Amino acid sequence: MTAHLAPDLHSILAERKGTSVLLLKRSRLGKQNHSRAKTTDAKCQTSSLNPEVLTSTRMIAFVNRKSWWHVLPRDANAYRKRGKFLASSFKDAEFWGRPLDEPERVAIVRPLIGDEGKIECMLFGRKASHEDFSLDQRWRLDAKMRRAALSRGYDSIVLMSPSAFARWNSTGQLPRDLELNVLQP
Repeated sequence: MTAHLAPDLHSILAERKGTSVLLLKRSRLGKQNHSRAKTTDAKCQTSSLNPEVLTSTRMIAFVNRKSWWHVLPRDANAYRKRGKFLASSFKDAEFWGRPLDEPERVAIVRPLIGDEGKIECMLFGRKASHEDFSLDQRWRLDAKMRRAALSRGYDSIVLMSPSAFARWNSTGQLPRDLELNVLQP
């Protein structure tokens, strides 16, 4: 059985420019500059989060009934190291390469939900990423996030933009664009 390999063009371009493909994608979800990241370390408190939002059965049901798009990784051990990444739309998945022909369904029970900064704060107590991350640094951080989330009993990470997370936290409105990392596929 041969695996469909994602094109390497994005990683080549990213290495040439000294940026990370993942950070380009996440900057599409919500841009945070490096100077603001320093100030958010002090604001790494979860007290402002609505407790009902963190354990939202509505979000879990939404994620479980949604069709998710996946691009096969180049590394055969990627699922074991970082988990399985899924995008909420075919267009978002195309950013990473050629998505599979059929969308996938998931069954999550206890997700860690938030934007990139809040997720890192909940796992590490501080914001661990910045805009100057290389692709290898990003993959190492994703692996570290997977281990930390699994040790705390989470089975997945639901990532949304900072503005969508703030809106969801205050009004409960479900966001359209999500990324999902199933930690044990």
